[in-house]
Amino acid sequence: MRGTVLVLMAALVFPASATGLVTDAAIRWMSLDPGDLNLFVGAVNGALEYFASELGASGVVPPLEGFRRAMGAAVGEGVDLWLLRVGVEFTLSRAETSTAGVFSLDGQDYDVALSVSLRNTRLGARLVFPLFGGLLAVGASGGLSYTSLEYLGAFQLPDDRWTFAFIPPSGVIRCGVGAFYGAAFVRASLPLILGFRLYLETGWHWQPTLPFRCDGESVDLNGDGKADVLQLFGLWLAGGMEISFGF
Repeated sequence: MRGTVLVLMAALVFPASATGLVTDAAIRWMSLDPGDLNLFVGAVNGALEYFASELGASGVVPPLEGFRRAMGAAVGEGVDLWLLRVGVEFTLSRAETSTAGVFSLDGQDYDVALSVSLRNTRLGARLVFPLFGGLLAVGASGGLSYTSLEYLGAFQLPDDRWTFAFIPPSGVIRCGVGAFYGAAFVRASLPLILGFRLYLETGWHWQPTLPFRCDGESVDLNGDGKADVLQLFGLWLAGGMEISFGF
């Protein structure tokens, strides 16, 4: 009797020893603070405020919103072994901010149109440790990351009256930065039918701080005289589904 209880407890805490393929897909919301890009947002908003308040221009150009979160998708493929699942993952997330409008000053119109977008792509390996028959799981992942930056800017200004220290750049700037990443997460699953589950997941992601490179050169959007760097770290929340095939 005692041996039977131990077997039942082991079956509850650990996944079955049978192997199988597991495919999962999720929508993911990530928190982020990309460092110098938020400094650039603050500098742009200062320039817009100067245009309206100090120069007395009419018209409305909304301020840029800071980078606080990104939305994306994640897919994974794994193989269930006795005590763990090994597999690969691919994630794609995007964040952007933009503004546009026209200032009028002394009978002349000045067009403003600014947008900045980040796209982060990750490909890595993943280890998952299912618990309580797969109702709960903890895991870790890591691999290669690439983040692209695209900036589109048009900022007309009255040259003879502009004394603000910062001028948003005009034109198109495309940069990128490659790195590695690491992550740890917890997942809670809800079985619906045989081989199909819905899950909620939360985790923490990180990658090293590195400068953006544009054709081998650095970029300085915020005008502080230093190369802009990318910082990506923070929490994520995901909701998805998982399909398993035993063999």
